[in-house]
Amino acid sequence: HTRAAQKALEDDTSDERLRRSLGTIDQLTKRAQSEMRRFIFEWGPEGIGDGLVPAFTRHAASLADGTVSVRVDGPAEPLPLTRATESQLFGIAREALSNSLKHADATAADVRVSTTPAHVVVEIVDDGCGFDPGAGHRGHFGLKSMRSRADEIGADLHIVSAPGRG
Repeated sequence: HTRAAQKALEDDTSDERLRRSLGTIDQLTKRAQSEMRRFIFEWGPEGIGDGLVPAFTRHAASLADGTVSVRVDGPAEPLPLTRATESQLFGIAREALSNSLKHADATAADVRVSTTPAHVVVEIVDDGCGFDPGAGHRGHFGLKSMRSRADEIGADLHIVSAPGRG
């Protein structure tokens, strides 16, 4: 209905205020749809059965709303990880992406998965406003959750950021 009203106004230049209001409604609706997709994805089965990189790719697609670009890069073949480890890594990356989009106002993020003979490395890089990882963040449990998940699987978690850079 919003799009139909916007099209009807395209020929009429008399009510710019109405046009802006409809544009705002359209943006809010798209954002709400994106949030709902994200909610369904996060509360549904994590679907890591076919591997961590495919799960990241599906999650990135669920975040697509026209204002955010999330790119995933990593090996197509299964990684040498247990399902529990993959699940925890997925949870850490999902939280990092969520923080990037909610708190850092990022418009682009990359999920990079790489392997060495002894390690699997998952990096989240964004173009957001950054923050001080050493400062207290009361009421925000995302960083604590990420650290807890990393501890559960014996992983090292490094957060590299500073105000003004993602």
